[in-house]
Amino acid sequence: MKLQLVLNFLAMATLREIAGYKVCGDNSYKPETAKAIAEVIDRLMAMRNTDWNWKYIHSPMLIQLNGPDKFYEKEKTVDAIRIKLETEADKMSLEDLALHTVTVKGLCKNNTNFFGMDLTEMLKQRMKQQFGYKVKVPKEGISAFSIAMSILCISDVPVGRYFINKWLANQNEDGSFGEGRNKIETTIFTLHPANCLSKDQYQKSMARRLRRVEEKIRNFLISHIKSNYKNGTFTGKPLTGLLAVTTMAQTPSPGEDTETWKCRELMSTIGVTPTTYESEMALVMRLIRISGRGFGHYKHPSWKCPDQVPTPSGYIPKCQPDKPGTCGMLSIGRSAPRVEFPGFIPPGMTRPVGVPSEIIIPQDPWLDDTMDGETPA
Repeated sequence: MKLQLVLNFLAMATLREIAGYKVCGDNSYKPETAKAIAEVIDRLMAMRNTDWNWKYIHSPMLIQLNGPDKFYEKEKTVDAIRIKLETEADKMSLEDLALHTVTVKGLCKNNTNFFGMDLTEMLKQRMKQQFGYKVKVPKEGISAFSIAMSILCISDVPVGRYFINKWLANQNEDGSFGEGRNKIETTIFTLHPANCLSKDQYQKSMARRLRRVEEKIRNFLISHIKSNYKNGTFTGKPLTGLLAVTTMAQTPSPGEDTETWKCRELMSTIGVTPTTYESEMALVMRLIRISGRGFGHYKHPSWKCPDQVPTPSGYIPKCQPDKPGTCGMLSIGRSAPRVEFPGFIPPGMTRPVGVPSEIIIPQDPWLDDTMDGETPA
């Protein structure tokens, strides 16, 4: 039986079209979009824990990308991340270690020598420990392995052919990765590393092969984009479509029109303004959708480390994790729906540990999570 997770931030969102979507290559944002981004940043800053970090490493990563002018006391967050890595790195999942590695880079620190820790080497060793004895990556580990490959590429360190060949051994004839009902979602996670590695200075001898791999991935995903009777565009499952569109946008194919994958049609069906009861992870998801930015932007030539910003007088984190009422969210009464963690994470993000890949939005026909030819378990 599926675990039901209520995605209130989507179910309650006003479905309205805005003039421009950066994720679709448009630059004509309406003021409401910029206002929504600013509000999400403010809310995330209000959820900052008293140790100067957040519950999820995604938050400082995205604040640095979208609101560096509000990222007060950034060095204290860096120190909190240092302490966490020194004490918990060996217990982190592969994707969690990868996200910490790229966040350190995004916070303008050297992730190959972060207080004496080479996080990229730690990531490689973890990949070997988990998958070194297998000819190819097990299907349940492809997404995490792909994220780790992306982070190594973004970090400008060599990714050994050993890892690349093991990873590519998982590609199916139709261009997909994985199998079963999660095949499309798994394949989406492979698009960024294929794109990044095909341009990597260390992979020139494999560039042509990697470009073919990427082309097959894109063709597979595009072939699974469709519109349903509610005018919601999706790839396999509606929420997987949000992940697909933002990933496709961050890995552009030369000369490709974003309408090839119906970008504007899908983006016009999601809400812009955050709702009252959104959790930290829900805000993270919304921010990446409306800004079109994820960890891949740390590799972009235009990315520059922002200057430190002065801290407002008297500023201190207010969020106490053991007291949810202090963490920037209004009190939720019994009659109000509770926001849970989403099952699908946009590009640059990964699913929090323990959150299943299946999600259901009860009594919402637009978010029908049944794929053609499949029956929900």
